Parts: sequence; C-alpha cells; structure tokens
Amino acid sequence: MVESADDYPWSSHRAHLGLEELPWLTTEFGLGLFGATIEAARLRYRETIEATTMVEATVPGLLPSDDPRVIGTDRFLASLPAPRVKPRSRLSLGELANQICTERLVSLEELTSSSKLRSICEARAALPRRAVDERIASLNEVARLFGRTSAAMSQLLARRRR
Repeated sequence: MVESADDYPWSSHRAHLGLEELPWLTTEFGLGLFGATIEAARLRYRETIEATTMVEATVPGLLPSDDPRVIGTDRFLASLPAPRVKPRSRLSLGELANQICTERLVSLEELTSSSKLRSICEARAALPRRAVDERIASLNEVARLFGRTSAAMSQLLARRRR
C-alpha cells in the first residue's frame, strides 16, 4: 500500500516513532517492550519494522485463501504452530441426531421433549456438543431443532461441562 510504514497515515507507527502526537494513544507499554529508554525503544522499534517484510505464508488456514500473506520474517513464520482446524463432519444435523438417538437408545421425540430423565438429558446434551465440535451446526441451528433458544442450548452445555 505504501513504500514505507512512515507514509501510512492510519496506523500508530508514526506516534510510536515520536513523529506524531495522538492524544488518545498510549505508546509507553508497547515501546517499553523494545527498550529501557524511549530513545532506545524507538530505535529498536524502527529496526524491527524495517526488518519486517511481507512473506508468503505456507500455513494453510491462517488467513483467507485469497490473501495468504503474513507480516513477519522467515524465522517468525517457521515458529508458527500448525493451525488446529478440525475438518467439517460430513454428517448433517438430522443424521447426527439420528445417530445419537440410536447410540443412546432414545427417540427423536424424546430427545426434543422436555423430559428430565437422565438418559434423555445426557443424549440431549450430546447433540449440541457434537454438532459444534464436529462443525456440523451452530448452537442456533441445534436450538431450532429442539424448539428452544440458543441461550438455553448454551446453558445446557455449560451445565453438562460441570
């Protein structure tokens, strides 16, 4: 976008270098990470920014595929952990519900009922947990299946985690 970070007007870079005063911006903490004195910190900050280049990322899923760039050195890129993105399950929400009903020996009607039986409550809690963990559906979608609110689904998961 610009040749030098100094030329970009919409960042805090110039304020960190002491070239511009932004009354709403606090730079002390950030600069304190670069040096003990303000002069040393600004010098080290500038050196770090100037040493940073745009590098093509080789880490899939880190950024959207249409913009796979990461700001950082090769050493920084090598230090990044591999993303922990679970692949989305091939099951639909309905298929997952049927699978849980079969595994837990309950019917879909019992699962969506207001029954307080322990076996049904445990099956009812398994559905939103697995749906979200396996990236099958959101809590809102599960809530619609149960005829409940997403807040109720969230509370159900929280109770079961305890």
